[in-house]
Amino acid sequence: MASGRIDESPFSSDEEQEVFAEIEKMRQARQARLEQNSVRNVDDEIVDFYDLRSQERGSDSDVELYASEEEEESDESCDEESATEESRPNTLQWSSTLRQIDIEQFSISHGPTRDLGENATAKDFFNVFIDDAYIDEIVRHTVAYARSKGDQTFTTTRAEISAYLGLNILIGIHELPQLAMYWDSEEFIRVEDFKKTIPKYCFMTLEKYLHLVDPTSEDRNDLLCKVRPLTLGEPYLDNNRHFFFDNFFTSTDLMRDLQARNTYACGTVRTNMKDHPSDLRRMKLYDKRVVSLLSSNTSPEPEIHAIRQVVRGRRKRVVPADAMKKPDVVDVYNGGMNGVDVNDQYRSYYPPGTTSRKWWKYLL
Repeated sequence: MASGRIDESPFSSDEEQEVFAEIEKMRQARQARLEQNSVRNVDDEIVDFYDLRSQERGSDSDVELYASEEEEESDESCDEESATEESRPNTLQWSSTLRQIDIEQFSISHGPTRDLGENATAKDFFNVFIDDAYIDEIVRHTVAYARSKGDQTFTTTRAEISAYLGLNILIGIHELPQLAMYWDSEEFIRVEDFKKTIPKYCFMTLEKYLHLVDPTSEDRNDLLCKVRPLTLGEPYLDNNRHFFFDNFFTSTDLMRDLQARNTYACGTVRTNMKDHPSDLRRMKLYDKRVVSLLSSNTSPEPEIHAIRQVVRGRRKRVVPADAMKKPDVVDVYNGGMNGVDVNDQYRSYYPPGTTSRKWWKYLL
């Protein structure tokens, strides 16, 4: 029979000492609860504790899994997500049989329709999207919202709303840590023209009451009711136009709705979304990264050669460009999104002027 000293430490590291010390504390806490007729299994507590410790510490396998999800998506993660998808109800009829898609010709006159002239100012271009008539609507809805909040004295004008919108654009260019600093009493901090354009109190009040729709007619069941007046795509439906967007918008429901309005679309898609078949995640193009696309404006069969060489696998095997093929939809998407990507790049240089708890203001 083995023997040993009772006071000899059974732990091999300080970390294990800490773990078992915490377990002992939990046992003592359990005993105290039992004395108050509160019953809980000590084994469950120990398991919970170890789970918590594992989540806090993490592990090398977690890091590897995270990296593989970004680059190639590990088989284990894929299987788990596939099981999740199979448990979801699928209301669509998917098929692996490819067929030709007939794309109707777009023949509507397009491109710039208003010639602003060589002497047009930045405000002239701004007014193409938000004109004075729409600003007058904002004035009415903003005052109505203030009244609904009990402020019977608030009033505003087209000039104040225009100043508010213009200063928000400038705030994105000339950034300061706090909004009030633009009107600061210290001349080396404040922006003098802000104070000349609109008083700080007036700006803050507009920030509080600004509204784009009539508050008395808002549909609480419509999540986008706050920004319905900003909907820009409606006039461009029903004419066989092609819309391009990223995976933030792409869904089978949207594709079907647009197709019903004689409008084609193409976009990157998240393969683990609802109504997507579980084997869709195995049908991917691996180039610089994993690419999955959903499209109604290209046939699935045409393929073109990739124009660059890639390195794949652990052996760093170089794949000749003429041996690689990719669906035509990839080039169609890249061609359609090129202008959007450039726009996003320029927009990133000038973030939204002020922070807000109201999500719709970021769309404005």
